[in-house]
Amino acid sequence: MCGFFEISRAAYYKWINKPINKRELENKEVLDTIYTIHEELNGLYGSYRMTIEVNNRLKANYNVKRIARLMCINEIYSVMRNKKRKWKRSTPEVTAENKLAREFEATRPNEKWCTDVTEYKIPGTAKKVYISTIIDLYDRYPIGYSLSLRNDTSLFQKSYEMALENHYGESTLFHSDRGALYTRKVVGQQLKEDNFIQSMSRVGCCIDNGPMEGFQGIIKDEIAILYDINSVESFFEIFDEYMYFYIHKRPQKRYKGQTPHQVRTNALQANKPEQYPIPTNLKIERYWDEIKSKQSKSLITNV
Repeated sequence: MCGFFEISRAAYYKWINKPINKRELENKEVLDTIYTIHEELNGLYGSYRMTIEVNNRLKANYNVKRIARLMCINEIYSVMRNKKRKWKRSTPEVTAENKLAREFEATRPNEKWCTDVTEYKIPGTAKKVYISTIIDLYDRYPIGYSLSLRNDTSLFQKSYEMALENHYGESTLFHSDRGALYTRKVVGQQLKEDNFIQSMSRVGCCIDNGPMEGFQGIIKDEIAILYDINSVESFFEIFDEYMYFYIHKRPQKRYKGQTPHQVRTNALQANKPEQYPIPTNLKIERYWDEIKSKQSKSLITNV
């Protein structure tokens, strides 16, 4: 064999007897942990969250570039589904101004809440489950949620009552779209009685409720990856388990690798809650630049 590869026997035996260095041993331990996490979560985590989870389990401080390199070399990739969104126009009883005005940063818990309803289609069936959720914009904590086979007022009411357990009488901005659930007089009156300031997205502007749209996309995508859903009953059974995972175990980059529970707990105990600025989304910036460019060209053409 040495003659075939044109190397000396001494070089060959030196190579096979070469001791494994510290970094190679570390890489093996890290890679084994990556494989374990990847299998446990059905490929849910990309390199950033994988780094946080590996460091938590190994009590280490590995760089995300190192984890990403090991994942890439060993062809370990996260899995995501394509997102779809449909909406219908409704005839509102009452409406409110867009007081949120895309100011999605909050300086403390219970300053700004967002809500919406989405549907989850059960794979292999014609059935779907409606999910009503309410999140706090400070920590993206899902403070209220409920499930139903019908998209009706009771669906929202259950999530709202759950959220009220986390409300302490502060004057809170409550933002939604203009769906039929939120434009009823009884809902507006209830919000006012509970010291909420109602705010609504403009017609057809889903980006006005962007954080809520993003949150719903995340939970639907990750549930599809983490669980084998084949019936309405199986979806109802796993939903609380997933929400516990999202709140207590899922790290978020914006919050320096903390979970929503950690961020909220620290903020409620602090005299001055820590601030987490929203990083600039370059995709959205490019999108609006393109829109402005098209509008400018249209004005020039029409002159």
